[in-house]
Amino acid sequence: MLRHMGVAVVLFVASTGVALADPEPTEPGPWQIGGTIGVNLAQSAYSDNWHGGESGAFAWVAPGGITAEKQFTPTFNLTNKLAATYGQTAQQVQDPANPRDKKWDSPEKSSDDIVLESLGRFTLNAFVDPFVAVRGETQFMDASSPIGNIPFNPIELKEAAGIARMIVKTDTSEVLTRIGFATRQTFAKSFTDPVTKDKERFTSNDGGIDWQTNIKHPVLNRRVLYLATLIVYKPFFYSRSDELKEFDALADSAVNAPFSCPNSSPSNSPVGNETSAG
Repeated sequence: MLRHMGVAVVLFVASTGVALADPEPTEPGPWQIGGTIGVNLAQSAYSDNWHGGESGAFAWVAPGGITAEKQFTPTFNLTNKLAATYGQTAQQVQDPANPRDKKWDSPEKSSDDIVLESLGRFTLNAFVDPFVAVRGETQFMDASSPIGNIPFNPIELKEAAGIARMIVKTDTSEVLTRIGFATRQTFAKSFTDPVTKDKERFTSNDGGIDWQTNIKHPVLNRRVLYLATLIVYKPFFYSRSDELKEFDALADSAVNAPFSCPNSSPSNSPVGNETSAG
């Protein structure tokens, strides 16, 4: 894990060298509002004479986001981002009433993500700028339990502070990378009773090094906007580390335990010998 962290730092330092020039001082101005929305569709189908094991599938994903940026003073910039993605996938399955035919199964969730982030940069026109950031992440519906769904579960909050570098900044493109120390809190719920559907709440805390790079660049003659976010997070402490150690110890003891057959005792004959009762 430390090796990956070293790579992240090297990439951060190396990427700063591709900047053509330091950004010019930014004057205070009004809020700059921008947004994106889209729908991605994909479908596959197979004819009846296809003897492979594949089946038809249909998938859709709807991403969207909005950004609000304001230069309050020559030395402070605030950027707020809200992004959401949701998608489903449906597959063809055999029809129980007619095994020769196929029908479309009920669609299942394939993408679900909500991110709200606020980033404050102290634009000092230096090689790097100090920053503070708050990020919240959740999903519309947690469908991981067979008992039922839990909306907006889990919820993760992350606070970070460190240094940032604006590599590219134009009217249409932006590349920003930053690295610093972050703390993260996770608030989650889980079912405890399949009948009453009672839930229990639990929280966890951790902290470590956080490296994030955001890229925005138009392609195909500005017909498509390319958006990418790379996040590398290396925690150094975890509030539930004792529980993890206890779980690992139980797992190791189960794996290393000697094999024994039911109804056996130390006096039984070795495996492979036959015993009979007279």
